[in-house]
Amino acid sequence: MTLSELLDASLIGRADVVALEFEDGAYTFGELDARANRLANAFQARGLKAGDRVVVYLANSVEMIDIYLASVKLGLIFVPVNILYREREIQHILTDAEPALSIGVPTGLATSDLISESSSFPATSPPVALNDDMPAGIIYTSGTTGRSKGAVLTRRNFAVNAEAIVDAWRISSADRFLLTLPLFHVHGLGNGLHGWLASGCRMRLLRRFEHQTIAREFATFRPTLFFGVPAMYVRLLDLPAEQTREIGAAMRLFVSGSAALSPQVFDDFRAKFGHAILERYGMSETLMIMGNPYDGERRPGTVGRPFPHVSVRLLDPEGNPAPDAQPGEIYIQGPNVFAGYWRQEEATRAAFRDGYFRTGDVAVRSPDGYHTLCGRKSDVIISAGFNVYPREIEELLEDQDGVAEAAVVGSPDRVRGEVPIAYIVAAQPIDPAALESCCRQKLASFKIPRAFIQVEALPRNALGKVQKHLLERDPGNRFEIQAYEDRPAIYAPYDQRAPEIARLLAEAIEREDSRLKVDHIGSTSVPGCSGKGIIDLAVTFAPGELEHAKDALAKLGFQHQTGREPFPESRPMRVAAVSGLGGDFRVHAHVIEREGAEHRELVGFRDALRCDSALRAAYEQQKAGIVGSGVTDSLDYCNLKSEFVVAALARLGRPLRSPKNLP
Repeated sequence: MTLSELLDASLIGRADVVALEFEDGAYTFGELDARANRLANAFQARGLKAGDRVVVYLANSVEMIDIYLASVKLGLIFVPVNILYREREIQHILTDAEPALSIGVPTGLATSDLISESSSFPATSPPVALNDDMPAGIIYTSGTTGRSKGAVLTRRNFAVNAEAIVDAWRISSADRFLLTLPLFHVHGLGNGLHGWLASGCRMRLLRRFEHQTIAREFATFRPTLFFGVPAMYVRLLDLPAEQTREIGAAMRLFVSGSAALSPQVFDDFRAKFGHAILERYGMSETLMIMGNPYDGERRPGTVGRPFPHVSVRLLDPEGNPAPDAQPGEIYIQGPNVFAGYWRQEEATRAAFRDGYFRTGDVAVRSPDGYHTLCGRKSDVIISAGFNVYPREIEELLEDQDGVAEAAVVGSPDRVRGEVPIAYIVAAQPIDPAALESCCRQKLASFKIPRAFIQVEALPRNALGKVQKHLLERDPGNRFEIQAYEDRPAIYAPYDQRAPEIARLLAEAIEREDSRLKVDHIGSTSVPGCSGKGIIDLAVTFAPGELEHAKDALAKLGFQHQTGREPFPESRPMRVAAVSGLGGDFRVHAHVIEREGAEHRELVGFRDALRCDSALRAAYEQQKAGIVGSGVTDSLDYCNLKSEFVVAALARLGRPLRSPKNLP
């Protein structure tokens, strides 16, 4: 069927049936058709003709649907703009698309004026010669690697995609469809709007997904069909069990796309709602490519098999077919593939190889044909010659208790080229040591993140897709060494940022002089352990290299220790204040011989605290008692604390040589 035939089957064939609910209004298919016809005639009266571009900067609304349908009837090219874009981004699209009409942008036409103008025009469709090879829309990509490009989607692309999803997901006129996705995005436009019109079902359109009110929308509309992105499903999991059961009882199908759905979210959602989310995969340039089956296994962590009209190849970097279980870039061919990038012939040629579109996404195919996305080809981390696929690490981290989300990116490394680092979203402070230990048990050594950085949220686009290009790739520049100022001893709680600051400092010191090795020691190196809040580092050197260690610390801004009874220069301590990760920290760098008695004692004390909960509890009690007794001098605090530790370790059969060695 042509796009016009597909839409007219509902707009004309079901003219008297209620098609749309939006806020306080309800509209039949016939009413929507009449509104679009009037607007198409108004466009024509303004001199617009087939092939002209109409740029639309609007939130979800009936008027946005009117403008799209009018554009389709007249052969105009619909150019939706993300409403989160600001002046610079909007201007790029206006300059590139050269629209004959702009609606909603500051320099464009207001929708109220446009609808008012169209009210006097006839409600019959203007006669226009159309064919399905004509462009219907230009969807501007998110521009993660530069200025966004306009993907030209034809009328055939939209028609083929609509028929495919209606058939694959069993969408019918009996469905009740709740759409919260933005119509400016290909997910909401290509799947949502076209799936609704092609099936003739009843749709409730919301301006946006709002987690505070979404339960009420489900309760009052009682939908059977919902398209969402993973971030929406995470929010739905927050609903009380009674509400999730009621929602699940009415629903027929939940579909997820536009970003990877965590297997953990898949499992949690099935347990709470009684539904296995159908995850699928598509792109702005191609619409739908693959999907899990409606009937059969919906396998968590995968995007299923190709749609019947899509030919898929997985190719290695040399262009050879990738065998099962081996990663390869996804190449596709089919009537769903776009016509090219708007006015960018070179970029269009580069996007195709032997007639197949190069998606830039990497996947692994199972022997039974299910595909698992590994991430963007540009996201692949090459560490010491090994390919590291971030999604594998992210899924492992997201399976850990307390971890809500994870994003892994490559960070520059002098030796390996790149190393993975992980950004973690969690409700409670994370334990980097525990996460690293888990990764060491499950992953090859080159895949283990060198840092676990807790953040409040991951940067996302309007559809909830993580924008990894906005995550810092070189966390080494996230701290500043400043002048040290001694302070009275306090009983400070454990700060989960301290291990990360210690790691960053250790890397900076070792970069300054590769002959040095640094260990994080003391209370801040033991998760959950309190103390003075000072980050202690053992900066170790080989025999004869003491001066190199002093020089390296001096170059980084560390100062000589001051105060009474400083350590001798044969075993110096250097101090610094460090600002980073939203906090200010004091650092003591103990310069000691590597694998000497003192080094072994300091590391042994740290390891004993990590492994012995009874020792750790007694140590915590003693430190709190020292500060509680009124001791404020830092050295007095250290001596009293060390006497206790030496006695305690002696009872446990782990004597230390001298209490003054303890940080």
